[in-house]
Amino acid sequence: MATSAAMMPISVTSTPPSNTAGLEKAVTQLNQGFTSIGMEFDIHDDSGQVVTRVIDRESGDVSRQIPTQEVLHMARLATYQKGRLLQTTA
Repeated sequence: MATSAAMMPISVTSTPPSNTAGLEKAVTQLNQGFTSIGMEFDIHDDSGQVVTRVIDRESGDVSRQIPTQEVLHMARLATYQKGRLLQTTA
């Protein structure tokens, strides 16, 4: 049975602590190279995911963000709810 793209599981992982410094350095380098063309990179505090924003250079408004705020919020909720899925008492 084929799985449709809409039914594919979403994987949410945090950045391993040992790699955080390397990721922060990479994000800083990306920002130095791409800010002038309206792209901004950041590390999401809760999930450790890299967030990419396309910025309108005239207005400063965010045109697009990947992943979206909604996806980041769902990832935060999924992480919070993960411990509630298992019954820990008999």
